[in-house]
Amino acid sequence: MKIIFKREQTQGIIRKVWFQLWCELELEEEERAVLRHYRLDKSILIFFHMEGLLRNSLIFGLIASIPAFFIFGYFVGRDGGMWLAFFFGIFAAWLFYDYFRETIYVNDLIHGRHFKCYTVTQLATREELLKQLIAYLKQVMETCKHWDGNQVFDVPEFDQEMTRKIIIRRFF
Repeated sequence: MKIIFKREQTQGIIRKVWFQLWCELELEEEERAVLRHYRLDKSILIFFHMEGLLRNSLIFGLIASIPAFFIFGYFVGRDGGMWLAFFFGIFAAWLFYDYFRETIYVNDLIHGRHFKCYTVTQLATREELLKQLIAYLKQVMETCKHWDGNQVFDVPEFDQEMTRKIIIRRFF
Protein backbone atom coordinates (compact mmCIF):
# COMPACT_ATOMS: atom_id res chain seq x y z
CA MET A 1 0.00 0.00 0.00
CA LYS A 2 1.35 3.38 -0.99
CA ILE A 3 0.00 6.88 -0.47
CA ILE A 4 0.19 9.39 -3.29
CA PHE A 5 -0.04 13.05 -2.30
CA LYS A 6 -0.21 15.94 -4.72
CA ARG A 7 -0.12 19.49 -3.41
CA GLU A 8 -1.51 22.37 -5.43
CA GLN A 9 -2.05 26.05 -4.88
CA THR A 10 -4.36 28.34 -6.81
CA GLN A 11 -4.78 32.07 -6.85
CA GLY A 12 -7.99 33.30 -5.35
CA ILE A 13 -10.05 36.23 -6.58
CA ILE A 14 -8.55 38.83 -4.26
CA ARG A 15 -4.88 37.77 -4.05
CA LYS A 16 -5.66 34.96 -1.69
CA VAL A 17 -3.87 31.67 -2.16
CA TRP A 18 -5.94 28.49 -1.83
CA PHE A 19 -4.34 25.12 -1.28
CA GLN A 20 -5.51 21.71 -2.35
CA LEU A 21 -4.26 18.33 -1.29
CA TRP A 22 -5.00 15.36 -3.51
CA CYS A 23 -4.62 11.93 -1.96
CA GLU A 24 -4.91 8.48 -3.49
CA LEU A 25 -4.11 5.00 -2.26
CA GLU A 26 -2.15 2.71 -4.52
CA LEU A 27 -3.14 -0.83 -3.56
CA GLU A 28 -1.80 -4.22 -4.52
CA GLU A 29 -4.20 -6.90 -5.75
CA GLU A 30 -4.12 -8.77 -2.44
CA GLU A 31 -5.07 -5.60 -0.56
CA ARG A 32 -7.90 -4.89 -2.99
CA ALA A 33 -9.19 -8.43 -2.41
CA VAL A 34 -9.23 -7.85 1.37
CA LEU A 35 -11.08 -4.54 0.90
CA ARG A 36 -13.69 -6.18 -1.33
CA HIS A 37 -14.09 -9.29 0.85
CA TYR A 38 -14.70 -7.36 4.08
CA ARG A 39 -16.42 -4.41 2.35
CA LEU A 40 -13.96 -1.98 3.87
CA ASP A 41 -14.19 0.35 0.86
CA LYS A 42 -17.58 1.60 2.12
CA SER A 43 -16.38 2.23 5.66
CA ILE A 44 -15.70 5.63 7.17
CA LEU A 45 -12.12 6.49 8.06
CA ILE A 46 -13.04 9.60 10.00
CA PHE A 47 -16.36 11.33 10.56
CA PHE A 48 -16.62 15.10 10.78
CA HIS A 49 -19.98 16.45 11.91
CA MET A 50 -20.61 19.65 9.99
CA GLU A 51 -23.38 21.68 11.51
CA GLY A 52 -26.04 22.56 8.94
CA LEU A 53 -24.46 20.86 5.92
CA LEU A 54 -27.49 18.69 5.19
CA ARG A 55 -29.85 21.67 5.64
CA ASN A 56 -27.74 23.88 3.37
CA SER A 57 -27.50 21.21 0.69
CA LEU A 58 -31.29 20.75 0.72
CA ILE A 59 -31.80 24.50 0.45
CA PHE A 60 -29.35 24.60 -2.46
CA GLY A 61 -31.21 21.74 -4.16
CA LEU A 62 -34.53 23.54 -3.70
CA ILE A 63 -33.15 26.79 -5.10
CA ALA A 64 -31.62 24.93 -8.07
CA SER A 65 -34.88 23.12 -8.83
CA ILE A 66 -36.93 26.33 -9.25
CA PRO A 67 -35.27 27.60 -12.45
CA ALA A 68 -34.92 24.00 -13.59
CA PHE A 69 -38.72 23.65 -13.37
CA PHE A 70 -39.25 26.58 -15.74
CA ILE A 71 -36.57 25.39 -18.17
CA PHE A 72 -37.69 21.74 -18.21
CA GLY A 73 -41.36 22.75 -18.13
CA TYR A 74 -40.90 24.84 -21.23
CA PHE A 75 -39.50 21.90 -23.20
CA VAL A 76 -41.43 18.89 -21.87
CA GLY A 77 -44.55 20.37 -20.25
CA ARG A 78 -45.52 21.18 -16.71
CA ASP A 79 -45.90 17.62 -15.34
CA GLY A 80 -42.70 16.30 -16.90
CA GLY A 81 -40.85 19.47 -15.99
CA MET A 82 -41.92 19.12 -12.37
CA TRP A 83 -40.46 15.61 -12.12
CA LEU A 84 -37.27 16.53 -13.97
CA ALA A 85 -36.82 19.60 -11.74
CA PHE A 86 -37.39 17.43 -8.66
CA PHE A 87 -34.67 14.97 -9.69
CA PHE A 88 -32.40 17.84 -10.72
CA GLY A 89 -32.84 19.39 -7.27
CA ILE A 90 -31.97 16.10 -5.57
CA PHE A 91 -28.89 15.75 -7.76
CA ALA A 92 -27.81 19.35 -7.05
CA ALA A 93 -28.26 18.79 -3.29
CA TRP A 94 -26.17 15.63 -3.47
CA LEU A 95 -23.41 17.44 -5.39
CA PHE A 96 -23.39 20.27 -2.83
CA TYR A 97 -23.24 17.81 0.07
CA ASP A 98 -20.48 15.74 -1.53
CA TYR A 99 -18.39 18.80 -2.36
CA PHE A 100 -18.47 20.32 1.14
CA ARG A 101 -18.40 17.19 3.32
CA GLU A 102 -15.31 16.53 5.41
CA THR A 103 -16.08 12.90 6.25
CA ILE A 104 -13.51 10.62 4.64
CA TYR A 105 -14.49 7.21 3.28
CA VAL A 106 -11.98 4.53 2.26
CA ASN A 107 -13.49 4.62 -1.24
CA ASP A 108 -12.57 8.32 -1.51
CA LEU A 109 -8.91 7.49 -1.07
CA ILE A 110 -8.99 4.49 -3.40
CA HIS A 111 -10.23 6.67 -6.27
CA GLY A 112 -8.45 9.84 -5.15
CA ARG A 113 -9.94 12.91 -3.53
CA HIS A 114 -9.17 16.61 -3.34
CA PHE A 115 -9.15 18.28 0.05
CA LYS A 116 -9.54 22.05 0.31
CA CYS A 117 -7.13 23.79 2.66
CA TYR A 118 -7.05 27.47 3.52
CA THR A 119 -3.52 27.61 4.92
CA VAL A 120 -0.27 25.70 4.55
CA THR A 121 -0.51 24.53 8.14
CA GLN A 122 -3.98 23.14 7.50
CA LEU A 123 -2.58 21.30 4.47
CA ALA A 124 0.26 19.81 6.54
CA THR A 125 -2.15 18.84 9.31
CA ARG A 126 -4.50 17.18 6.85
CA GLU A 127 -1.60 15.29 5.28
CA GLU A 128 -0.45 13.96 8.68
CA LEU A 129 -4.01 12.99 9.61
CA LEU A 130 -4.37 11.06 6.36
CA LYS A 131 -1.07 9.25 6.98
CA GLN A 132 -2.25 8.19 10.43
CA LEU A 133 -5.67 7.10 9.18
CA ILE A 134 -4.15 5.05 6.38
CA ALA A 135 -1.73 3.42 8.82
CA TYR A 136 -4.76 2.52 10.95
CA LEU A 137 -6.54 1.13 7.88
CA LYS A 138 -3.49 -0.95 7.00
CA GLN A 139 -3.44 -2.40 10.51
CA VAL A 140 -7.13 -3.30 10.27
CA MET A 141 -6.51 -4.95 6.90
CA GLU A 142 -3.63 -7.00 8.36
CA THR A 143 -5.92 -8.12 11.16
CA CYS A 144 -8.58 -9.08 8.62
CA LYS A 145 -6.12 -11.32 6.77
CA HIS A 146 -5.74 -13.50 9.87
CA TRP A 147 -9.31 -13.23 11.06
CA ASP A 148 -10.07 -16.93 11.47
CA GLY A 149 -6.81 -17.75 13.22
CA ASN A 150 -5.65 -17.14 16.76
CA GLN A 151 -3.37 -14.32 17.76
CA VAL A 152 -1.26 -14.40 20.87
CA PHE A 153 -0.30 -11.19 22.63
CA ASP A 154 2.12 -10.83 25.52
CA VAL A 155 0.62 -9.04 28.49
CA PRO A 156 2.99 -6.34 29.74
CA GLU A 157 3.99 -6.47 33.38
CA PHE A 158 3.77 -3.33 35.48
CA ASP A 159 5.80 -2.71 38.57
CA GLN A 160 3.86 -2.64 41.82
CA GLU A 161 4.29 1.10 42.41
CA MET A 162 2.86 1.97 38.97
CA THR A 163 -0.06 -0.42 39.45
CA ARG A 164 -0.85 1.09 42.87
CA LYS A 165 -0.90 4.61 41.36
CA ILE A 166 -3.23 3.52 38.56
CA ILE A 167 -5.62 1.84 40.98
CA ILE A 168 -5.66 4.85 43.33
CA ARG A 169 -6.27 7.28 40.44
CA ARG A 170 -9.00 5.08 39.00
CA PHE A 171 -11.06 4.44 42.10
CA PHE A 172 -10.39 7.43 44.33
